[in-house]
Amino acid sequence: MRAGIGRRGVRRMAADASRAHALLEENSAWRPLARFFEGAALHLGGDADAARVLLEEGAHGAAVSAPLIQALCLAQLALLAAGDGDLARASSLAARARAQVERFNLESNPAATLVIAVSCELGARGRETSATQRDIGLALSLLGGLTDPSPWYDAECRIVLSRAVLRAGGPAAASELLAPALAEFGSSAEAPVLARWLTETQERIEFASGSLAATDWSLTTAELRVLRYLPSHLSFREIADRLYVSQNTVKTHARAIYRKLDVSSRGRAVELALGAGLVEPAAGG
Repeated sequence: MRAGIGRRGVRRMAADASRAHALLEENSAWRPLARFFEGAALHLGGDADAARVLLEEGAHGAAVSAPLIQALCLAQLALLAAGDGDLARASSLAARARAQVERFNLESNPAATLVIAVSCELGARGRETSATQRDIGLALSLLGGLTDPSPWYDAECRIVLSRAVLRAGGPAAASELLAPALAEFGSSAEAPVLARWLTETQERIEFASGSLAATDWSLTTAELRVLRYLPSHLSFREIADRLYVSQNTVKTHARAIYRKLDVSSRGRAVELALGAGLVEPAAGG
């Protein structure tokens, strides 16, 4: 119960869940739930490898007896895969989680908020606009139905859902949705993954609404042409070949893009541009 309430921080949550798992009988239906709590806590605390093992164990153990717990484990695993850049696996895991929720008629259960939110966010990345908009409405309704949720769960749902809302074109709504999580975990040393997600999402919202700190990020046509190749795995030389310009020209435009977006790397430029809808996710070379 302490792990589920989660009001003593994610480290204590992981310890409580681990202890509960050790005390429960081998065939107890509560063991997969303990694994979900511990796996989620480790993920948000920065230990992705250990989290993945526990969440996979939880998903396997809950397959027959606890479909909602299995769906939650799969949704958390989808977030792990997305964080690794494996969007194909993330989408597959999210689809499995959503299928469990639908199969057992759990779409009206507020505890399934994370599953629907992850489905929304990955759908928005794929620009599945009509289905995504419907799911966003459902997820917002479920989020509003959560009664005194664990702080980490509420924050995670808000972050994931705000990213979907932002991709669907609503920076103001995304900002409002994110605000409570930002206040709770914006500078959390104990949950660094949550804190990083919050920072990145806030930056994307600010970029999309045109309010990034006093930086002139108006891009020229030539810079936009280069920017649209940055999410790919193409090198600057290969981008230059595609655009029929020199490699030095591409490098010059890239430096200008980084300066205007106030970033120092190609990866961060792509993250902001994706959040603002200026580029599409990479679909292979």
